[in-house]
Amino acid sequence: MRTRIISSGARSVQVLVKDDIEWESAEGLDLGAFIKVTQGYKMEFGSRLNRFAILKTPSGDSYFVWIAHHSIMDGWSFNLAFRVLHECFWDQEPAKISPYAAFIKHTMDLDHDAASSFWAKQLEGATRPSFPSTSSNTTQATFRFLHHEINTSRVSKSSVTTATVLRASWAMVLARHCNSEDVCFGATLSGRNADIEGLQNMAGPAIATIPVRVQLDYTSTVTEFLQAIQAQATDMAVYEQFGLQKIGRVSIDARNACQFSTLMIIRPRESHATVDGQMIFDISEHNTVTEDEMAHYFNYPLVLEMDLYPDHTKIRICYDEAAVSSDLAEALVHQLETVTKQLLSCASQRLDQISLVNEWDIQNALQHQKLQDSTDACIHEMIRKQIKATPDAPALTSWDGDMTYSDVGYYAEILASHLASIGVGPGVFVPINFSKSVWAVISMLAVNMAGGAFVPLDPSAPAQRQMGIIKDTKASLILTAADHERDTHDLGKKVLVIGKETILKMSKSSPKCIRSNVTFTDPSHIMFTSGSTGKPKGIVFEHRNICSTSDSHGVIQKWGPGTRVFTYSAYTFDIGVIDVMVALSRGACLCIPSEWQRYNDIHGAINAMQANWSFFTPTMAGLVNPSLIPTIKNVGLGGENVTTLVVDNWRGMQRFITSTDLLRVPFVVGSLMLELFQSQTISVFLLPRHGGL
Repeated sequence: MRTRIISSGARSVQVLVKDDIEWESAEGLDLGAFIKVTQGYKMEFGSRLNRFAILKTPSGDSYFVWIAHHSIMDGWSFNLAFRVLHECFWDQEPAKISPYAAFIKHTMDLDHDAASSFWAKQLEGATRPSFPSTSSNTTQATFRFLHHEINTSRVSKSSVTTATVLRASWAMVLARHCNSEDVCFGATLSGRNADIEGLQNMAGPAIATIPVRVQLDYTSTVTEFLQAIQAQATDMAVYEQFGLQKIGRVSIDARNACQFSTLMIIRPRESHATVDGQMIFDISEHNTVTEDEMAHYFNYPLVLEMDLYPDHTKIRICYDEAAVSSDLAEALVHQLETVTKQLLSCASQRLDQISLVNEWDIQNALQHQKLQDSTDACIHEMIRKQIKATPDAPALTSWDGDMTYSDVGYYAEILASHLASIGVGPGVFVPINFSKSVWAVISMLAVNMAGGAFVPLDPSAPAQRQMGIIKDTKASLILTAADHERDTHDLGKKVLVIGKETILKMSKSSPKCIRSNVTFTDPSHIMFTSGSTGKPKGIVFEHRNICSTSDSHGVIQKWGPGTRVFTYSAYTFDIGVIDVMVALSRGACLCIPSEWQRYNDIHGAINAMQANWSFFTPTMAGLVNPSLIPTIKNVGLGGENVTTLVVDNWRGMQRFITSTDLLRVPFVVGSLMLELFQSQTISVFLLPRHGGL
């Protein structure tokens, strides 16, 4: 309380001044007016670093005001002082205050060589964090606050501390925003973990700021990760008083690590003791800092202050709005909470299964996404326009034949006319039972041209599943290929075998091009789920769904003339239908492998057809060697979690797009595009839901 600091050459010396306690005059001032007066106080070398006042307001309220310089007082010391004040006020035996000299001796006796060696090894290979980017603007920072509270009660049931969980959570959030598995950030610590007798009861600053370097191994489990973070904290506690400036001088890597732009401050908060239910005050709730004061207090664009309570943590994010927007600050705190929840509840889970995405992220993205209007059209009409525009362009390259757009239109129109003549129209569902084939494509398009909706069946699926789908759709007609004719007849419905010869025969009886009265709100097709949770569920897609997908997702993928899409997926998977309809509506060429090629010679099929675009599941992508298919420049992944291994395997593609489970969130609701070359840019595209989906 009586400490002053004077400058003595290159050193600062602490001086205790006898009877150096004075009360500031606050007569006639209310609390707000007095606080403004205190802003003019100078606390510098040789001046008093503690100021006190008692205010009495006209309403009878009394205030004790204490102004202290941070060079002689930290949060721990404040709590200690108020605890002693509380005990004296209630006539209790005050806690014994340990001499601060023991802490000073500890810092003076620190082995500098050992500390230098420790920090050099700890920070070897560290780089300057890229997030948030520090502004080159030299004007004074404008700080804003954001308050949030998260539940951390589960920590009491684990072997790690709350501070460890929060530090690990922030490392994971920061790693995603830095697009790196090796991140550094600052941590301001209480400094009360050193091996000094009585340190917990020393009134004086012990806080220390250190660089924290975290290298994430996404194959490790949550338990392994948290244990590593806690062990690191224990090791650093021995050398945390070495000083940030000295740490930055031990090596170039250490200097880079010390140039962090995010600072984490973790403060344990205790429940305040009461007597007969009474207490003087709770410093944790009334110790406030204004945004203007914050501009002079921190040199970092992003500061996370965390107050730890027994069952929850209060977070205050202080951010420079020139470097961090209010939306980004809000996103960060929700991502931190989301990761923390998972680290506390999923001990055996691998880090690559931890997600930052949360409800706030999704809602915010939807609110800020500029959604284009739906394409209110029929997909077969879009394809008809493409046929008219590029009749001689390649439309299908397949194991069973090639077709131009003119060929596709010719065969599809004949089949559509025949289907219409036998009752296919709006509201009629027609199952198609095909392996990969040009005639499967012709059948899909013809059913739509006739006004009906096609329903893909898997020829290799059990008859029970196929019959269940037929029953649900009330289908009376099934289209199939010659090699599946027998099995299809066993399903008990009328069967029409589709091929070149059968369609040419139809042309003699129904050669006219038909125009049904189908609208964009009518069904285009039905996709059935796998039935893994019970009975397969049918999802009806309107024409405008697939048309909107073509105009949105097709644009993102840059499909058009010159695009050669290797359509690997079976037609019973939504992407199999997307490949067909979007490619043909945008002038691309579909490259169709045989079933044998799909399973035995995918590299050969891609090269033979000169495909430059394909969509795979991550599992399949892991089995394909990109170096063996040099024509493929663009890849889409979906249906499963995309692993780091798969991303690394396909690094170098011109475009790399991942999508959600399209069938469950129709049609293409979200796509994440990663430009995996040089800039490592990541963009998120949210495409609109249309119709009733």
